[in-house]
Amino acid sequence: MPGIEAIKRDELAEMDEDELRARMRSVRRSIRRTRNRGERAFLEVESCYLHREIEVREQRRVAHSKWLTNKRENRNKGAR
Repeated sequence: MPGIEAIKRDELAEMDEDELRARMRSVRRSIRRTRNRGERAFLEVESCYLHREIEVREQRRVAHSKWLTNKRENRNKGAR
């Protein structure tokens, strides 16, 4: 596939947020430009993997934020 290589799941987990988002933009741009059905299908699958990784990280960030808030609230209740 020109320009885009399949990415391994382990590599996705190690990529930082900026790399993930840049790769997602690149894949989406390639999807819009390609006419080859096989290449388009490959790119769409890559897009799904990238989207899922970004989604999981966002959910994890929200859950962690809630956990920190609860931890602070519980600590403040104990100090009263």
